[in-house]
Amino acid sequence: LLTRLPDCFKVELMSDRSDFYQQHLDRVSRSFAFCIRQLPAPLRDWVSLSYLLCRTLDTIEDARWESPDAQMRAFATFDAALSRREGIADLKSEVSRWPEEIPAGEKALLQDADQLFGDFHQLTPGVRDNMRELIGVMSKGMQHFCRQKAGGDLHLRSLGEVNQYCFFVAGVVGELLAKLLAKVEPKFSLNPLNLLRAHHFGLFLQKVNLLKDQVGDEKAGRHLIPSRELVESSSAENARWALDFLLDIPSEQIEFRRFCAWSLFLGLEALNVARRSIGEQRVLRIARKRTDEILEQVETNLQDNNGLKQLFVSFKETLGWTAGHAAFAGDVPRSLNQLGVTI
Repeated sequence: LLTRLPDCFKVELMSDRSDFYQQHLDRVSRSFAFCIRQLPAPLRDWVSLSYLLCRTLDTIEDARWESPDAQMRAFATFDAALSRREGIADLKSEVSRWPEEIPAGEKALLQDADQLFGDFHQLTPGVRDNMRELIGVMSKGMQHFCRQKAGGDLHLRSLGEVNQYCFFVAGVVGELLAKLLAKVEPKFSLNPLNLLRAHHFGLFLQKVNLLKDQVGDEKAGRHLIPSRELVESSSAENARWALDFLLDIPSEQIEFRRFCAWSLFLGLEALNVARRSIGEQRVLRIARKRTDEILEQVETNLQDNNGLKQLFVSFKETLGWTAGHAAFAGDVPRSLNQLGVTI
């Protein structure tokens, strides 16, 4: 998704930490690194740090461990560093013994994990508490699903399980974005409806990832798509709620609107690409020219909710999402207790 940005989109790095975070983002998430450059301070650093801590969790989830117990110990070490500053030293000493097959970008992130957690513990209490709560939920959710593995492989067997999985690895990220936005924008209402919309925003983006990465995931033993038709159909409903989340972001937070709009509309285009990827059994990406076209369309309509709605309709039509297409089966869980998991 990386492309050459027009001058009006360029945002200068705002702090040494922004630069540090961006270097890691560029290594582990091209699309997120691309979008996050639009965020202003302090949101950019908060969101960057949150994402990199979540990505560390993702590495623990995806790595090939010598045993389930070794993986659970890694989760426990992460949780301890999240819970208290004293746990950082143990994490720093442990990561050197984690699986050798971890990709280079993720290894570099792990080597700097002590700096990330050091920054985390220096945050203001309100921001730190929001991050600790929701990243902690993600960790416990991931642990729950890792315990469901059979022979080292994870199989999600229903749309309900897909929704649960996506909630814990991404829905809580949507909630965290909403809560961080509310820290800097009093006009944004942190009510149950907006939190639900934020959950769907995260679910949509995660389902896009599952659909476009299916071939590679299954080669690695992660069978996360029980039915492409069901998962994509439900993603259409998630996208509708994600659009409502975008439309409720106050115009004063234009950079945050752009960040979310780029994520939503590039995600919709990625579904088109994912359809071709599965047919060709290889990973395809959005062409640079098409990316530029989408960014221009978003920018033209960024402060016009009716324009954004019409742009969304055009993507729906391209994807063939008709009025009754998106039946959303499987509730979005609100807590770990709905999975029978105790924090």
